[in-house]
Amino acid sequence: MRADRMLMACLYGPGIWVSDPYGLTGKVQSVNPAWGAEGFDPFVPGGIASHHIAAGTLGILAGLFHLKAISNKSPLSYEGEQSSQRMNTRPNARIN
Repeated sequence: MRADRMLMACLYGPGIWVSDPYGLTGKVQSVNPAWGAEGFDPFVPGGIASHHIAAGTLGILAGLFHLKAISNKSPLSYEGEQSSQRMNTRPNARIN
């Protein structure tokens, strides 16, 4: 997220390529993120910056969520739930 923000604002990198509405000419330009409804306009470069920042944040949060450990007794772990039920149905036997 920080890298996207720094690249888009030209603090660390060149910025983003911004062209005219016809795509004939263009230049590298620093842009401010557009977080409101104007960010959905395809001719506002700030919408691209805000999208990259939001997507990066969501990607980091999704990655952290997938690193969370889930125990085998969880209802979300179907394979673990079935194997623990099979093991618990058999009576405990002593081996001498």
